[in-house]
Amino acid sequence: AMINERLPWATFAIFTNLNVVSSSFISDLSRIKNINSFNISFNAANEREYEYTMRIDFQRTVENVRNLMRANQEKPFLNNPITLSRVASLSDADGYYIDECKTVFSDYSFGIDFSARIKNRTNWLGNLTNEQSVIPKEMPCNAWFDLNIFCTGEVPHCCMDANGQY
Repeated sequence: AMINERLPWATFAIFTNLNVVSSSFISDLSRIKNINSFNISFNAANEREYEYTMRIDFQRTVENVRNLMRANQEKPFLNNPITLSRVASLSDADGYYIDECKTVFSDYSFGIDFSARIKNRTNWLGNLTNEQSVIPKEMPCNAWFDLNIFCTGEVPHCCMDANGQY
């Protein structure tokens, strides 16, 4: 209620792995207006690779994603399909990812309930030794009006600051 009242024109983008959420999370989320994007860092749509990469329980994440999609079908509150994202590994697994997502969530509609996306790493902070892509200097940052908030409540200076150093 406070978000809707104090920030009625704000739009929201949520990034999460959706693995550990409270029982009231989806209900609470459904009351927020203007959620333009909901990105789940899924990274692998098969249990073996997911648990190796993410180090968290695959089945719990899948069930949480299904619960979110089901709730959104019953009473729509997301303005766009949920995005299941993967950071490219530059392996054959990248080529299988979208089809595996479609299989895991075959009871939902690709493009309506969810989409899947593979994105390269970018070395914005200079912490990567093996870059997949260089910093796109010709592409200015579009996040001047964004506010990022970690699940702990901490606010990093930039969305690229995954550890909250800045």
